[in-house]
Amino acid sequence: MAHKTTRFFVLFVAAFVVYLAVFTLYGSPAPAGAVPLGQDVGPAIVGGEEAPPGAYPWVAALVNARDPDASSGQFCGGSLIHAQWVLTAAHCVLTNEGSVASPDSIDVVINRHRLSRNDGVRVGLQRILTHPQYDSENSSYDFALLQLVAPVNVPPVRVIDPAETQLVAPAMLATVLGWGLTQEGGEPSDVLRQVSVPIVDQTICQLSYGQLVGQITDAMLCAGYASGGKDACQGDSGGPLVVFDSQTGLWKQAGIVSWGYGCAEPLYYGVYARASAASTWISSQIPAIATPTPTSTRTPTPTAPATPTASGTPPSPTPTKTATPTPPHRLYLSHVRRQEYLPIQNPGFESGRNGSWQEWSASSYLLVLDSGQLPIPPHTGNWAGWLGGASPEVSVLQQQATVTEQEPVLQYWALIQSADTCGHDHGGVVVNNTVVAVFDLCLSTSKAAWHLRTVDLSAYAGQTVTLQIRAETDSNATSSLFVDDISFAPVVANASEVPVTDLSYVPTKAELGLSRYGEHQANAGQAIEPLLPASPRP
Repeated sequence: MAHKTTRFFVLFVAAFVVYLAVFTLYGSPAPAGAVPLGQDVGPAIVGGEEAPPGAYPWVAALVNARDPDASSGQFCGGSLIHAQWVLTAAHCVLTNEGSVASPDSIDVVINRHRLSRNDGVRVGLQRILTHPQYDSENSSYDFALLQLVAPVNVPPVRVIDPAETQLVAPAMLATVLGWGLTQEGGEPSDVLRQVSVPIVDQTICQLSYGQLVGQITDAMLCAGYASGGKDACQGDSGGPLVVFDSQTGLWKQAGIVSWGYGCAEPLYYGVYARASAASTWISSQIPAIATPTPTSTRTPTPTAPATPTASGTPPSPTPTKTATPTPPHRLYLSHVRRQEYLPIQNPGFESGRNGSWQEWSASSYLLVLDSGQLPIPPHTGNWAGWLGGASPEVSVLQQQATVTEQEPVLQYWALIQSADTCGHDHGGVVVNNTVVAVFDLCLSTSKAAWHLRTVDLSAYAGQTVTLQIRAETDSNATSSLFVDDISFAPVVANASEVPVTDLSYVPTKAELGLSRYGEHQANAGQAIEPLLPASPRP
């Protein structure tokens, strides 16, 4: 995984190459407001195959209007959702200055399998709309609508309805389409490609990308394999993630390629804008789309057993996932609230790794360790928890416990060691999947000795909750959070944790070292599995 500085350098070089390409082609830079050639250089299909020609006529390519060659001018994808409207990602239509591009700087190519040919339709734009809630800092609501200068005679794809939750249930297979890179750092594809990836549970996706600073929002959808190997890549941004509805025999759009870590790497899923989150906005801009009459298109040959066959056979209700090795440790996130009183088990870890604390590490590290495996002495006894300690990493210690009215304050001893600047790595507490406290892991918060941290959980008094202590680090300098002697105590005047709402600074994705291009892994249901055999840190 590249460091932040390396990514910035790559972006600079890419921008410089774009400038040279445009200058060479036209003798001068593109006009103000134009989208530079390849500006997105954001998620092509990795690990997939060529799509059957004509199977997805509604897939669109966004191209530089000044480049007559759609193959060299393509920089993003999209989908025709109405005779005169294309759905894409908001970040695809922004200039380098962050403003919305001029409509005359972009053409859309529809119903063309091989971009270097002249079949299908190439049409200009009269209007570009971005979602009013689009946040360029965290990529939430990454939606844009492109109004074509004239309607096209191509069957559209239907956007999934918010009520059709069964189509985006965890483990359901979806298909990503695009002309992007076929491997990270490789070349874009001249032909449309497809790859099948399973939908991933939102909680599991948060375990990969982190939850403390809200990386994954409700307007996002994750898909992919935990082992990597199949994903969108540079050039696929804005393109569709579709699912096959066996009840109607139609493809429906579930997502838009948005962002992620690298291309098809293990540990990180592809992140898509959740199409159903934009349905109300889309209907408000295109009233006719509220009651669509989509036309069924020829069903392509699948890239996985559960997708429809070319003969039109619908997928099975339970898609078959690509087999991945079964790791030795699992964390089950229970959503069932238990009524009996449950004290914190193994509060000082002195019973060792007896299962009281459920452990999850993105890098498959052991988290509960004895003094011989720790770089620092425990607060008391011979055992402690070590979270973080890798870049990037998400570490979670979890168990169910009862918060009583007499002792509603969670307290634990912590020791922070970090070589990072503040605002990038974080520790925190999560209760019932809600972030209740977060703090920086950085040079200025590093401690030479153990210190007591507390967080008031009075709001949960009388409840048995799922409690997590977490550390989340980015790909730059390494931070570690050591914890020990976890217990409940009576209310104190001043809790030493920083509530998440009081954070004075929340890092952007660029500052966290993230690219905007998709990445995938897959885990179904409630089981969270490390990707590698769990082991102590070197």
